[in-house]
Amino acid sequence: MNEHKKAESMGILGYELYTVIADTTEKEELIDSEEITQKAVNELKGIEIPESPKYWGMNKGNNLIVVQMESFQNFLIGLTIDGQEITPNLNKLVKENTYFNNFYTNAGQGTTSDAEFVVNTSFYVPENKPATSSEYMNKKVPSLPRLLRDNGYFTSTFHTNSVDFWNRAALYKAIGFEQFYDQSFYGDEDHIAFGASDEVLFSKTTQELSRLDTEEQPFYAMVISMSAHHPFHIPEEKYKIQLPPNYEDTLLGNYIRAQNYADYAIGLFLEDLKSSGLWEDSLIVFYGDHQGVPMYTLSIEEKEQLSLLIGHEYGYTDMFNIPLIVHSPGGQLPPVISGTHYAYD
Repeated sequence: MNEHKKAESMGILGYELYTVIADTTEKEELIDSEEITQKAVNELKGIEIPESPKYWGMNKGNNLIVVQMESFQNFLIGLTIDGQEITPNLNKLVKENTYFNNFYTNAGQGTTSDAEFVVNTSFYVPENKPATSSEYMNKKVPSLPRLLRDNGYFTSTFHTNSVDFWNRAALYKAIGFEQFYDQSFYGDEDHIAFGASDEVLFSKTTQELSRLDTEEQPFYAMVISMSAHHPFHIPEEKYKIQLPPNYEDTLLGNYIRAQNYADYAIGLFLEDLKSSGLWEDSLIVFYGDHQGVPMYTLSIEEKEQLSLLIGHEYGYTDMFNIPLIVHSPGGQLPPVISGTHYAYD
């Protein structure tokens, strides 16, 4: 499940040997491409498509903004610590929009870049293979950006890191984004983690989205947050929450503080979206990309601390459960959808 931990436990030579053997012994059974049809997929999944889907076309012509939240797990929603809401802005967003509370990540070794790939293609990441961005970099993949481009949308993606990280330049070409904005656009101002802070990300992104909104065609924008990236080190001047003493200098405490700051930045983003008019013109989706507090790196004491905080034993279901929140300007969707969904179908 975690290649770094696997290499650590096997030793570098053992791990290299294992990788070579696994590569030569695992054979993938391929299905004839003529058998892969939408009808066959629907039958396999047990999906029955109604003749007139209830919400079909509700937001036709609106912009689409997708916000991928770094390392954000669902247990944070509604959680308090010493009477303080950890994610007050997302809590409000959940109450006022459509919330999928039973949603699970499908990211693999590529973590964030895998989530970008899966949400834009609905493909699984390759099993026991390098990050998706490497595995598919020379392929032209059917995708959401290509589908929307065929329907008159301009497509772009926003990330404060260098586009070279995880080979994103090739990934974005494979997925079909028309334009990407990376560190060369955002600079290194207010640096957190691998680039400019989420505050800078959302501020500059909103300005660019407002410009795009004046164009004749609608747009699809994917926005990748990053300040809450492992190891969750937020500068002290950015602290927005007071932690109990026993949480200081712990992985869990750092994670909570990082996500609290990320939530603060999202709050500013929401204000900008509403003041600019984008909120009313756009279908906006928020979701966590992958786990932030992994089972396999927590000590016994840390697991007990986290279990006490969330009110039950912390397990794999908690680890992979991420939130999905949808703001629809075109009509009233259900407030909560509780069926099980696997990112990002």
